[in-house]
Amino acid sequence: MKKLLFVVFIVFILNMFADDFKEPTLKAKELDSHPSIPNQIYRESPEVEFITDPINIIVSFYDYMPGGYNCNPMIVQPEVSMPYGYPAGGLYATFHLTETSAVSATRRQFYAYFNSNGELVTRTSISTNDTSEGYGSIDIDPITGNPFVAWHSRVEEDNTFDAVMSYDLYHLMSGPGLWREPFIAIDNPEDGEEFTGHQDAFLWPKVKIGPSPIEGKRRIYIYGDNAVGTSSGTLNYNILVGYADYDTSDLEIQNPLEFTHFSFPEFDEMQYDDIDRVFKDIAVADDGQVAFVGWIGHTFIMQHSTDFGETWTYLETDGRFDLENPQNEDDSSYFVDEDTGIAEEIFAYPSGDAGHYNAFFTDNNTKIVTMGAFGINSQNNFDTGYYMPAMFYPKIYNYSVENGELIVNVIDLYIEGANPNDGQPMIPWDLDEDDEVDEFTEDGYVGFVTSIPSWSWFGDYQDAFFHESNFKLSVNANWMVAVWQDAEGVYLNSFDEPGYESWAGKPQIAIAVSSNYGTTWSQPAFLNANPTDENFYEELDGMIPAYVYPADKLEVIDEIHAKLHLFFMDDYSYGSYIQDNGANEGGMFFYAALSIEMYQTPGADDTFVNSNTAKLFQNYPNPFNPETTITFSLTTESTENTEIIIYNLKGQKIRQYSIFNNQSSIVWDGKDNNQKPVTSGIYFYKLKIDNKVMDVKKCAMIK
Repeated sequence: MKKLLFVVFIVFILNMFADDFKEPTLKAKELDSHPSIPNQIYRESPEVEFITDPINIIVSFYDYMPGGYNCNPMIVQPEVSMPYGYPAGGLYATFHLTETSAVSATRRQFYAYFNSNGELVTRTSISTNDTSEGYGSIDIDPITGNPFVAWHSRVEEDNTFDAVMSYDLYHLMSGPGLWREPFIAIDNPEDGEEFTGHQDAFLWPKVKIGPSPIEGKRRIYIYGDNAVGTSSGTLNYNILVGYADYDTSDLEIQNPLEFTHFSFPEFDEMQYDDIDRVFKDIAVADDGQVAFVGWIGHTFIMQHSTDFGETWTYLETDGRFDLENPQNEDDSSYFVDEDTGIAEEIFAYPSGDAGHYNAFFTDNNTKIVTMGAFGINSQNNFDTGYYMPAMFYPKIYNYSVENGELIVNVIDLYIEGANPNDGQPMIPWDLDEDDEVDEFTEDGYVGFVTSIPSWSWFGDYQDAFFHESNFKLSVNANWMVAVWQDAEGVYLNSFDEPGYESWAGKPQIAIAVSSNYGTTWSQPAFLNANPTDENFYEELDGMIPAYVYPADKLEVIDEIHAKLHLFFMDDYSYGSYIQDNGANEGGMFFYAALSIEMYQTPGADDTFVNSNTAKLFQNYPNPFNPETTITFSLTTESTENTEIIIYNLKGQKIRQYSIFNNQSSIVWDGKDNNQKPVTSGIYFYKLKIDNKVMDVKKCAMIK
């Protein structure tokens, strides 16, 4: 019988106001082995190449989350800075650092500016205060191209952290460097106490800029997470939000912005009643919509405003997916309560270890896309504050509001099931979705595919997942790119897995793309510094890429390629010294730009119908060469305008068959419409009636 063992953690007690990084709520509980089966690949990955090789920015000895937790730390300017018409189109990045390894060294908030040619123009600290600063965020004014940066810092006599803000007057100088003296945007604890009634500190500020209800102005939003624990010591992170309106003249006379603050009663109640941690990030649309999206426990949540953040509606929907407890080879249950030996109730749910993400309105502001990760847990673990972190899988979440109800579509990003878009999360022991365990381990237990979506692995899931995972999106209209890191090779190397001898200290950068507003996604491309691997990139040779952040916006190169800007750290010793892993050797911050092939999803403009009247079956044989039979079931009265259409992975139509009455199958001979044999690879086949897709399957041609 499979037994679960507690992970033994060495807990280093830190003063929240000395080392102000977030701490987890649930504790990791792991299996006594690392059973793993090979991943099954159903989608194509995009082609990726460097178009700007990594450029040195500055060395830092604070090697933890330099770009902050949420939002993007690097922002693309508009091409022209108004009202004076100066050329812009550059990049601002903000990050915290300490300049020496000395214990007395002060962490500071810096910025860097790159011009439109990708050349580093300047980098320096934003303020002249010699105080502890950090965990900043940035957004860009869409008119002037001026950046607004917020971070937390000790600036008052009470020696608590306040959220301060500054902006650079690029539009006056046609260049960077004229920063306003920082001013307080969230005064702790005074601003929050009015709403919560508690002496709270709202840290890690995030900023976003959108339209204002006042003509000629823009509205900037700032929010901070509560860093003060509850009576039970739980850190639930309710938030304090502020907004302020400004125009260009306000910036030119360097007015401090006057913020209107508020908190959400729902989140406050959860904080002080010790319910669960609130994970959330802000998305701001160009039509007055503002939303916070995230999850609480296994419940997806949204705070939604349609009037520029002045009134809000709270929405939620259950994100729990109940699973069958898989059976070992001897028919015993894989997941059992270690005390009673009784088979456990298990489920998949949005993991609390995936809280470092950002959010964007997209698809004409009809939905919000974020990236996170699903975990698998038992009810007993969940109730007692534990989770099973060996099962942690990146997902895309598409939030929308339909008829006043919150809808969240969960998409497999990595690892994927046979149908990543079926609305059900992948089951790691049943990737082909045939309701059978794919493989058993040598000792007869259920095998599952593992995932380590983090740059860091030191044998501690809590460090790797809660502290070091980082899921970020970059967007431009219907094009979206997801960026995260993967340490599966490091993980398997740590268990002396054959074939992974060269992976010690070599994390990967993972990049997946969508060309249809985040509805369907590619298999990720991987970039690493391991010369023995097929995904080795010489531009990363000798590096340990860590804390990889994309810019907020993709730039269009041509009709099928996007330019992705990246900010990352080359850690000089593997592991975060700040998190008690690795040596105090610091690392170099870098900027780079990539050309990304925007994977064209098959039939991205199709209308899909959930149909019980028409069904496709898996082709046979599969894989095939040279032909295969595609079988289907039609129970509609008429089969007029019924087709089987075959696509390649780029969405190009390969072959089309018209279906007639009483027909139940076709034979695809492996040729296209011009009778030319297709190449080896993955193909999709669709059943369409009256131009509506009833069902989709995948098949593989192997020569």
